[in-house]
Parts: sequence; C-alpha cells; structure tokens
Amino acid sequence: MTVARSVSGVLALLLFNLTGTVASADMTSDCERHAIAMSRKHGGDLRKIEIERKDFPIEDRYDDKVGSQPVSTELKGIVKLTTAAGMRQSRYICLHDGKKAVYFGWVD
Repeated sequence: MTVARSVSGVLALLLFNLTGTVASADMTSDCERHAIAMSRKHGGDLRKIEIERKDFPIEDRYDDKVGSQPVSTELKGIVKLTTAAGMRQSRYICLHDGKKAVYFGWVD
C-alpha cells in the first residue's frame, strides 16, 4: 500500500506541474495575441511579437483588481518586437485575469 500511495502521489505532482506549465504557456500566448490586437486597435505598427520562452516568463500571482479589472497573474520577461522600423528586444509586462490577457506593455 505504501508504494502504491507514493507512486500515485508522484504521478499527481507530475500532472500538477505539467498542467501548470501548459497554463503558463497559454497565458504567454494570450499575451502575444493581446499585444498584436491592442497595437492594431490603436494604430500601432507592431507586426510580430515573440515572448522569450527560453528562460520561462516570470509569473507572479497578483489576485487583486486594477481599477475595476480583476487581475490574477502578472507575467514579465523579455520580448522580441518587430515593427516597420525593424526588430528589437525589450522587457515586457502582461496582466492576465486567468481567462485572457487584459494588458500588455513594454519598456524600451
């Protein structure tokens, strides 16, 4: 019984970790899509965005509101931005409400 419980416990931890990684990857993709959509909406020339995934984005739990907007997670890291002027690398922050990205910004 003890071995079976240990194995099931390890499997549960592995499944939890895999699920967390997938959710974070989904959040990262949401942030990329949100950045492009907001750029188009506001007349920007952002053509492509690629969040650096090699050193996985730093993910901080926030669970509060910014104004009236609930925010559950803050992602920050390095992003490659392609505009009409060319490609550049920058730092970014993305706020996520657990279902979708609600804000994306970068610092030149």
